[in-house]
Formats: sequence, structure tokens, C-alpha cells
Amino acid sequence: MAVKILGSAIIMAASVGFGFYLSGRDTYRCCELMQMKKALNILVSEIRFSNALSEAAINVSDRVNGAVSHLFAAFGASLAQRAQGTVLEFWENSITAVKARSYFTDDDFEMFLNLGKTFGYLDKQMQIDAICLVIGQIDGEYALLSQKRDQNKKLYLNLGALGGLAVVITLL
Repeated sequence: MAVKILGSAIIMAASVGFGFYLSGRDTYRCCELMQMKKALNILVSEIRFSNALSEAAINVSDRVNGAVSHLFAAFGASLAQRAQGTVLEFWENSITAVKARSYFTDDDFEMFLNLGKTFGYLDKQMQIDAICLVIGQIDGEYALLSQKRDQNKKLYLNLGALGGLAVVITLL
């Protein structure tokens, strides 16, 4: 009997923990979107004051956290090494390196890849305009995600608890 109770408690704890994980994904994505927005605002300032793109990316990576910091650090390091390749390839490689360690969705990465197409090809003002466009897209995505996060948080928590309860009842 004690084994059944212990097993039931473990199943409930695991399913509630899974519910917390699912509800936390949107929260972490919101934080990363805000970090990217902050990074892009800093990048606009760096570009406006005539820093080289490699130097600007490294400065941005020092002032933000998490996956966004790693993204800009890898991008800045690639540019600083002056290796063979285009700026777009360096940006894509940096995004690919960060993809597994972040909560960004494929749509977010697509938006960031489209931004990378402007690096190195447009003049300073056009790059700033393209970055501001992505900042606007991030704001829209953040507003939608905030609304969705609030709605789904309780759903995931309750679903985890009820799913665990259903498994426990089935096993008993």
C-alpha cells in the first residue's frame, strides 16, 4: 500500500512539474523577446554612433543576458575574425548556434533571419529602419504572447494536475 501511495505521489509531482514547465515556456519566451528588443535598441544606438558592426555586436552582447547575449557574442566574434563568408552567413550561423538553447519559436528565428539580410548590404539609415521594423514586430508578438500566456498558464497547471490524477486513478 505504501508503494502505491509513494508511486502516486511521484506521478502527481511529475505531472504538476510538467504543467509548470509548459506554463513557464511562454514566460521565458516573453523574457527573451524583451532581451532581443533591448539588444536591437542598443544595436541601433551603436550603429548610429558609427561603430563597426563587429564592435557593435560585441558591445550588445555585453549588455544583454541569456541566449540573446550568446547570439550577439557569436555574431560579433565571427565578424571580428574576418573569416571567409558574408555577414548574412555569420548571422545565420550565430542563430543556428543559439537555436537549441532558447525559447524562441521558428517564427521568431525567421524574423531574425530576415533582419540579418539587411546587415552589410544597406546603408546605415536603412539598417536602422530595418531594425526598428523588427522591434515593432517584437512588440506585436510580445503583446499577443502576453495575452496567450495569461490564458494558458492556468490551463497548463490544471492540465498537469488533472492528467496526473487521471494516471493515478487508472493505475490504482
